[in-house]
Amino acid sequence: MSPDQQDRPLPADQQYRPLSAGQQYRPLSAGQQMIWTAHRVAPQSSAYVIAVALRIRGELRTDALATAVDALVARHELLGSVVVEDAGRPRFAPAPDTGRVLRVEDLPEEGEAAFLAAVRDRCREGFGPAEEPMVRVTVLRRPGQEAALVLTAHHMISDYASQHVMLRELLEDHHALLATGAPLPRPAAFPYRTYVAEERGLPGTPAAERAERHWRSVCEGSEPIGLALDRPRPAVPGYRGGTVELDLTEREFAGIRERAALAGTIPFGYLLGLFQAALYRYTGRRDFLIGVPVSQRRRRADAVGYFASTVPLRARFTPGTTVRDAVQSVGRQLGEARVHARRPVTPPLRVALTMITTDRQLPVLDHVPAGTPYGPEREYLGLRISRIGISQQEGQLDLVVRLEESGGALKAVFAYDGDLLDRATVQRIADYFGRLLDRAAVDTRIDDIRLADRTDLADLLALGQG
Repeated sequence: MSPDQQDRPLPADQQYRPLSAGQQYRPLSAGQQMIWTAHRVAPQSSAYVIAVALRIRGELRTDALATAVDALVARHELLGSVVVEDAGRPRFAPAPDTGRVLRVEDLPEEGEAAFLAAVRDRCREGFGPAEEPMVRVTVLRRPGQEAALVLTAHHMISDYASQHVMLRELLEDHHALLATGAPLPRPAAFPYRTYVAEERGLPGTPAAERAERHWRSVCEGSEPIGLALDRPRPAVPGYRGGTVELDLTEREFAGIRERAALAGTIPFGYLLGLFQAALYRYTGRRDFLIGVPVSQRRRRADAVGYFASTVPLRARFTPGTTVRDAVQSVGRQLGEARVHARRPVTPPLRVALTMITTDRQLPVLDHVPAGTPYGPEREYLGLRISRIGISQQEGQLDLVVRLEESGGALKAVFAYDGDLLDRATVQRIADYFGRLLDRAAVDTRIDDIRLADRTDLADLLALGQG
């Protein structure tokens, strides 16, 4: 994003409210400021809305849920905050009204398609960070004991782990309220302002200087990967797009874990190395950078906030590079990135990859199988819950790949910028990645792995024919 886009004034109805006299305010983290800048460019976009949606069967009491929501907002400081301006700089301040967090809607009996459409509409609904808390809990009730619970938050105040923390606390407190009349007693939550203070104390320290030297050496002589675009890049990003998914079965993912161990790396390092290889084979670029979000939670498992730093990882390929070479290079870089991630120095990145493991957190949310609207149903605290398949966070970058691990299986979600790329283009990149995962042996040269299928060959043969 160019400086002129960042500093363009907002229309009057989208201006952030100035500080009131005596109002407490808190600074944003560096990552939050980047998301805030993107939000200013396209405030109506849902690209930075992070969502989880569940189908719930059983007794979901909205009076108990309302008390649980109040307890959640009171416990985590960001959930009761809005963004205000202080001398043109964004700051968090207490929201004037947190009573708008919970919404309950009764849906008519219009069939499954209408129910799912309503869920997905609520997942795409944006936020006005200047006027309302940046979290929303929506209950869509159907006739009978069935409902959807939709938890959405602006990415400025939440990440995927935070969504699980909020969902778990809501359902635990709902259960406790039905059993005892009171939410669970909990220790004080980690204050996000402490994380920001730690970050703001880094500049000028030896650790920050080492990090800056490290990232300069990573980026020197290379550039962020650029995909061949189907349309010119607009002057102002629209932050909208689409999604392509690639599903790997438990057996397929088990094979990947075995090959990762054989190559001397972790599964994420193996997957990231082969994704870089897919980009190399697709674009022909031998030296490039992609973004990788690195969690900064450390031991703050129950905290709510945005705890990620996106760092550049470099890919280098030669005709002799093997799968082992590629994934071990990634493994080394990931180890270094964790040391220096609090102070990343990076050019604007167009492509990123991240991995989310959902079955290490409660409630366990299984993948939604391809072609079905719901994941497997599980019992949890007296309710039967199943994940509802939704698309989200499309258009943040040219391409963001989320690797979602759950129940021993893996889903690769390719969220792309629809202003720039066609679905068929992204599907081709996903296919290259899938074929590499299927066909790559650890000591095979990447240039020797056949990636074109019959359709690709037919397309090539058709070039130049009348």
